[in-house]
Amino acid sequence: MQKLIEEKKIFIINMIGEKTGIEFNYSSISPSIFKHILIKDVSIKDYLTKEKIGNIKELKVEYN
Repeated sequence: MQKLIEEKKIFIINMIGEKTGIEFNYSSISPSIFKHILIKDVSIKDYLTKEKIGNIKELKVEYN
């Protein structure tokens, strides 16, 4: 099951990179049943040149 999740993650990240020209990686993602997802150590790069655009230490995405 973990292998399937990792494969889907890689597929989605690559698809976003190809469609937007932006590559991103992160060290961890923690979904919560309490209305948010916490993503740590986000690295943003140009998809083709791999030039660093920025880093985000912690990103909290809230939802209803």
